[in-house]
Amino acid sequence: MPKTNMKTLNLIKFSLIAAVTLMLAGCDSISGSGGGASAADQQKRQQAMASSDHLIVPGERIGPIRLGMGMDEVAATLGQPDVAYKPFTGHDFVTWNYLSLNLIVNFSEGAAPTVTSIKTTAWSRSGQALPLASSTWADFNPINAVFQTANGVELGSTSFEAARAYSSYSYQQDSYSTEMNFNKLGIQFVIEQADHKITCISIFQNN
Repeated sequence: MPKTNMKTLNLIKFSLIAAVTLMLAGCDSISGSGGGASAADQQKRQQAMASSDHLIVPGERIGPIRLGMGMDEVAATLGQPDVAYKPFTGHDFVTWNYLSLNLIVNFSEGAAPTVTSIKTTAWSRSGQALPLASSTWADFNPINAVFQTANGVELGSTSFEAARAYSSYSYQQDSYSTEMNFNKLGIQFVIEQADHKITCISIFQNN
């Protein structure tokens, strides 16, 4: 796997782990509805979603947010995030969470950050990190913003549907997650093992 692609995949995993760390730290907003956003920001999100096709396009975009967008463009499109943080000490890349949209946006380092990966994810009902080896779809909140691929794969679809929809994939499983990586396409699915449901879909630059 090329180094640049491995770096992107690591950033995806780091930001997801960081979100879980915030949940464990008692950050209620991670599992909330995003109601803390200002009226202006809520209006931007509503307008963006109303004009969006809600498509997940591997290697390109999720709904109105595309890879390579400037941080200023994302803010102009969706408003300020509900949660913004740097996942790890020593890294300058930034992650923005839009809770009401089930959306996480990762930005590059540098003076003019751009979008390096995008994910749509399910938030847990408890606000706590869930072991994907034993959790089920019932442990997650209903999805507020439904994004899906052109062939209908979305949060809550199964790993079998993803496997049938796309080409061959690489498989990775550890104590934190089970992943299906379609690197040539630029899409990754995170699966909970109990009922094989997709809990997170990530888009990144393909090989």
